[in-house]
Amino acid sequence: MSLARLGALLAATAGLALLGACSAVAPPRYAASVDNVMQLKRLPAGQWRMGTIAPPADYQRRCRLAAPVDGPDGQSIPHYIERAFNDEFKLAGIYADGATPLSGRLTKLAFDTFAGIGRGQWDIELTLRGASGRELTVSQHHEFGVSLDGVTACDQTARALQPAVQDLIQQAVAQPAFAQLIR
Repeated sequence: MSLARLGALLAATAGLALLGACSAVAPPRYAASVDNVMQLKRLPAGQWRMGTIAPPADYQRRCRLAAPVDGPDGQSIPHYIERAFNDEFKLAGIYADGATPLSGRLTKLAFDTFAGIGRGQWDIELTLRGASGRELTVSQHHEFGVSLDGVTACDQTARALQPAVQDLIQQAVAQPAFAQLIR
């Protein structure tokens, strides 16, 4: 192998490593959505609390085959979503520790940092279940911009989780069936 070919091969390998390398990444702590809080305040009187949200069977946490994308402060993404619902309930004034909790099951949780040139996406599907057995399933497809650089793309992916979760909650609370979950 010639020295020029070896140099080109090493440069290509280094370039691919940079595209695939991500340090540990996590989204910022959840910030409630004003729109969600206003929608929750319109619900019939009641007390709400989100219980456990079960993880999906097949969440691929690795960003570009490197670092995992998890919730902030070492929490899992299902726990992040659970806390997001409870934060929204608290700001709307409808949260109660003693309320019968809703439960949830993530049936899909996936991200893609190669959804198109400069595009990434989160896909989240959540089934909520009330104590009566009633269920509501909501899905969120959230697109966002990503860099070609692996470290930056993974950070952008983690940061995009917050608006994806805000939109997921908005889809849930805007449906008339959501209010039926506590009955």
